[in-house]
Amino acid sequence: MVGETNHQFSLFNPATDGLTQVGVNGGPSTLYPKDWKNFAPRLSLADDLLGNGKLVLRTVSAFL
Repeated sequence: MVGETNHQFSLFNPATDGLTQVGVNGGPSTLYPKDWKNFAPRLSLADDLLGNGKLVLRTVSAFL
Protein backbone atom coordinates (compact mmCIF):
# COMPACT_ATOMS: atom_id res chain seq x y z
CA MET A 1 0.00 0.00 0.00
CA VAL A 2 1.29 3.43 -0.90
CA GLY A 3 0.09 6.61 0.75
CA GLU A 4 0.87 10.26 0.11
CA THR A 5 0.74 13.00 2.72
CA ASN A 6 2.24 16.48 2.32
CA HIS A 7 3.85 15.40 -0.96
CA GLN A 8 5.82 12.64 0.80
CA PHE A 9 5.15 9.02 -0.15
CA SER A 10 4.79 6.27 2.46
CA LEU A 11 4.95 2.49 2.20
CA PHE A 12 3.31 -0.05 4.49
CA ASN A 13 5.89 -1.77 6.69
CA PRO A 14 4.58 -5.12 8.00
CA ALA A 15 7.37 -5.32 10.62
CA THR A 16 6.10 -2.22 12.43
CA ASP A 17 2.49 -2.56 11.25
CA GLY A 18 2.58 1.05 10.10
CA LEU A 19 3.65 3.42 7.35
CA THR A 20 7.28 4.28 6.61
CA GLN A 21 8.03 7.48 4.71
CA VAL A 22 10.22 7.19 1.64
CA GLY A 23 13.62 8.86 2.11
CA VAL A 24 13.09 9.78 5.78
CA ASN A 25 14.34 8.23 9.05
CA GLY A 26 15.93 5.08 7.65
CA GLY A 27 13.06 4.33 5.30
CA PRO A 28 13.62 3.21 1.72
CA SER A 29 15.48 5.74 -0.42
CA THR A 30 13.17 5.34 -3.44
CA LEU A 31 9.57 4.40 -3.97
CA TYR A 32 10.42 1.75 -6.59
CA PRO A 33 13.76 -0.04 -6.98
CA LYS A 34 15.70 0.93 -10.12
CA ASP A 35 16.27 -1.81 -12.68
CA TRP A 36 18.82 -0.77 -15.30
CA LYS A 37 18.93 -4.24 -16.94
CA ASN A 38 15.58 -4.05 -18.77
CA PHE A 39 16.43 -1.33 -21.28
CA ALA A 40 14.70 -1.68 -24.66
CA PRO A 41 14.96 1.28 -27.05
CA ARG A 42 12.16 1.58 -29.59
CA LEU A 43 11.93 3.17 -33.00
CA SER A 44 8.72 4.04 -34.80
CA LEU A 45 8.05 5.63 -38.18
CA ALA A 46 4.91 6.85 -39.92
CA ASP A 47 4.54 8.21 -43.45
CA ASP A 48 1.63 9.37 -45.59
CA LEU A 49 2.72 7.72 -48.85
CA LEU A 50 0.40 9.49 -51.30
CA GLY A 51 0.07 12.78 -49.41
CA ASN A 52 -3.74 12.63 -49.22
CA GLY A 53 -4.14 11.11 -45.74
CA LYS A 54 -5.73 7.88 -47.03
CA LEU A 55 -2.68 5.59 -47.24
CA VAL A 56 -0.40 5.60 -44.20
CA LEU A 57 2.51 3.23 -43.56
CA ARG A 58 3.45 2.68 -39.93
CA THR A 59 6.20 0.52 -38.46
CA VAL A 60 7.49 -0.11 -34.94
CA SER A 61 10.72 -1.84 -34.04
CA ALA A 62 12.00 -2.83 -30.60
CA PHE A 63 15.64 -3.67 -30.06
CA LEU A 64 15.86 -6.51 -27.57
